[in-house]
Order: sequence, then structure tokens, then C-alpha cells
Amino acid sequence: NDRLQIKLGKMDANEDFAAPDFGGEFVHSSSGFSPTIPFPTWPDPALGVVVSIVPADWVYFRAGIYDAEGVGTRCGCDTAFHTPDDSVTMIELGLRPLLTIFGQSDLPGTYRLGGFYHSGVWERYIDDFGGRRPPQEHQGNAGLYVVLDQTLYRERPGDEEDEQGLGLFLQFGWAPSDYNEIAGHYGGGLQYVGLIPQRAEDITGLAVHHVNLSDEIQKLEGRFSETAIEVFHRFQLTPALSLKPDFQYIVNPGGNGRDSIVAGIRVEISL
Repeated sequence: NDRLQIKLGKMDANEDFAAPDFGGEFVHSSSGFSPTIPFPTWPDPALGVVVSIVPADWVYFRAGIYDAEGVGTRCGCDTAFHTPDDSVTMIELGLRPLLTIFGQSDLPGTYRLGGFYHSGVWERYIDDFGGRRPPQEHQGNAGLYVVLDQTLYRERPGDEEDEQGLGLFLQFGWAPSDYNEIAGHYGGGLQYVGLIPQRAEDITGLAVHHVNLSDEIQKLEGRFSETAIEVFHRFQLTPALSLKPDFQYIVNPGGNGRDSIVAGIRVEISL
């Protein structure tokens, strides 16, 4: 009765873990998953197995294990039988409440708490004195993440098929500072379907992401944090064609760079 699902094959882990429902239309990759998570995703999916248990409509539990060395250009099972034999384990607990917000009832949301464990060897960030000091290694890497999605407003609350309205997503990611370049990630955004009158299928989005680099990177390299602000509008011109102008403003790129502007247009054709 759709309460148990098992997937086996070469997969993108972001399909099942840490992905905000309202983040998929954004171009900046942090809207898809926290940059603190080292799991196999596009363009390098990996062989793995995922088990999902849904004991009730309002809660689920999901666990997966993947080859940590997946390569997108290789197919078959060769990605599971090579050295190093490292793996990435993911777990996620999700709640799906129906809330009353601003007088509207039964607004759906998905609240996720998850974690990862990477079995590989990670180099610690230390002062190597110009290469005279050998790197120190640490076995394994683990971290946590939180992802919240919540519908805030529906233009037609009585029509389940109508997606017009406002949605919110929030993200948090953490990883150990000693051997991860990015130790903390805070993100969030708003998405509105049908914001412009008479354009019910257009999508408008605004998101902000902030990452803190590890304490060791800050001390050794003088790089501290980066913030990205993104806004887009997707014009659904026909059922098969959409046009999405996108604008990003990056504050302190790489932790110590000059502020930058990134602008582009994405064209999508569905056949």
C-alpha cells in the first residue's frame, strides 16, 4: 500500500535527500541541497540503495547508502567495485503537517531532519609550513541538515490541482570545521506561482544563501564567508516552452573576493 519503497541502481542522492520542494526552480546550487553535504549528485551519480518507510501520511523515514566515488561518465556496476571502497550513508526523517496560516487551513508542509556519514579519509586543515609539514588525516566525516518547506498561501484553496500561491523553504547545514571547507550553511527563499495576473503558470522566486567557511580556513587563508542573493521569473510561454531570466548578486565570493553579479537566461523545451 505504498508504505515501503526500495530503489537500487545508479542514482542522484539529491533526488531523495536534502532537497527543498520550493528550491528546484532556482539556478544557484545551494537551493537544491546544502553545500555542507558530500553526497553523489549531478553530474556524478553513484550506485546505491535507498529504503523509504511511510507508516502514515504525515511522516516518513528514509535511509540510503551510495558509492562515494561515483563517476557520471561510467555506467554499470564498475563504480561499486574499485578502490577506494568509500561509501556515503544518508538518513532522513520527514514530517508532513497540515497547518492553518493567515486564516487558510490545511496548508501542506514538509519538515526534514537528516544526516550523512562519509567513510573516506579527509585531510585536516593545518599550517603545513610551506609543505614541510605532512597533512594530518581523519577517517570519516559526518554532518547534519534541516530542510523546511511550507505553503503559506493558496489563491484557490478549494482546488487541489491549482498550484497558484506562495511557498517558503528554509535550510540549515553543518559539518565539522577541522576538515570541511564549508562548516555552516543558512538558506531560504520564497516562490510564488501565478504572481502576475493572467499568468497563472509563471513562477517568481527570491532566495538568499550564506555559508561560513571553517574556522581553520579563516585562520590559515583569511577567507570567511560568502552570501548569494538570487531572483528569477519563469515565463511559461507555451505548455512546452519556458523562458527564465535569472539574476544573482554574490557577496564576498570564495570568502574574500570582490562582490560579483551573475545574470543569465534559461530556456527550457519539453517535448
